[in-house]
Amino acid sequence: MVQIRPLQQSDFDEWSTLWRGYLEFYETVLGDDIYYTTFARLIDPERAQQNAFVSEVDGRVIGLVHYIFTPTIGERKM
Repeated sequence: MVQIRPLQQSDFDEWSTLWRGYLEFYETVLGDDIYYTTFARLIDPERAQQNAFVSEVDGRVIGLVHYIFTPTIGERKM
């Protein structure tokens, strides 16, 4: 059965493999520092606007999603 859950620290290796594959598909290459920085931001509870979930089967991460909350027009401070 597929389970969906928040990304966590122990997912780095599997997450990194999946994200690299995603970026390779779009012919994008990033330095290792970007992988570490992005992962740290995605799991940082103080950065509630940046988030990630993973899907797993039998304890193995098979998919991921990253998303960013942005304010609506009514919530923006002018």
